[in-house]
Amino acid sequence: MLARLLALLAIVVSLVAFILVEYGTVHWWVFAMSSAAFVLVILAVVAALLAERGPSLIVVWAQVLAVAAAVAFVVVGIVTYYDNTAPFSNSGLAAARWLGQAEVLSVAVLAFGLTLVRRRTMMAAVVLAIAVVTAISSGTYAITLTEKANAAASTWWQVATVGAFLAAAAAAGLNRGGSVAPSSAE
Repeated sequence: MLARLLALLAIVVSLVAFILVEYGTVHWWVFAMSSAAFVLVILAVVAALLAERGPSLIVVWAQVLAVAAAVAFVVVGIVTYYDNTAPFSNSGLAAARWLGQAEVLSVAVLAFGLTLVRRRTMMAAVVLAIAVVTAISSGTYAITLTEKANAAASTWWQVATVGAFLAAAAAAGLNRGGSVAPSSAE
């Protein structure tokens, strides 16, 4: 229960800090909130690793919503980075904010996943495959950009990180060994 509450609190604190920054609030406490959200979500993972797993439809839906939000933040982050409409915009910094939010959300997805009972579902295996491909392909692309030491490499490393956390969350939901089989209990 503690892990689920910490993950939810981390999401709320992170989103509030993100919204405040996007609307131009640049006080120290806003940045402290953003950093605290990341610490909270890591502590949620710790609590999840110490707790017993249990079923919860509410947590499953929270996890699904967090996945959707993380993917949306990644898409907006990539679009923001490559948006060249403003002549002197700092698109790299703006993209980093969006992708940083996606990272927090993806770790929260992992924390939620670690609190749920393991299931034998094809959906978890499909999400795992997509997330692994995303992490590997984004990381590979970032490697090709790293030599130039530009913001694009950092952007794609953040995308790879989100993919890796989503892969970990999907793996947390599978039975040991990654087995997938039709289940009549669902």
